[in-house]
Amino acid sequence: MKMSDQYFEVKKLCSSVIVLQEKISYIHPVYRNDPLNLYLILGKKSALLLDTGCDQHPLKPIVNKIIENRELIVLNSHAHWDHVLGNHQFEKIYIHKSETQF
Repeated sequence: MKMSDQYFEVKKLCSSVIVLQEKISYIHPVYRNDPLNLYLILGKKSALLLDTGCDQHPLKPIVNKIIENRELIVLNSHAHWDHVLGNHQFEKIYIHKSETQF
């Protein structure tokens, strides 16, 4: 699986791990070679999305296409802007309580 558009490149790392690379060079030129890596881990009945990125383009339709009928669990690694701005696209987000102050 390798999909790509103006905003995301999707790469299958192994049978159950997919990286969604969000292209953020349009935010600032300093990011031209550094996409954000969001990870999707697929289980038999559920999938885990680690981080939701910068929200410059809808992420949820891409994730839904990949996970098919699996239940989605969304987890933020930490509360920096480049990891959480897409959270509003999802109903429930998990994050460590020490990060909720941000």
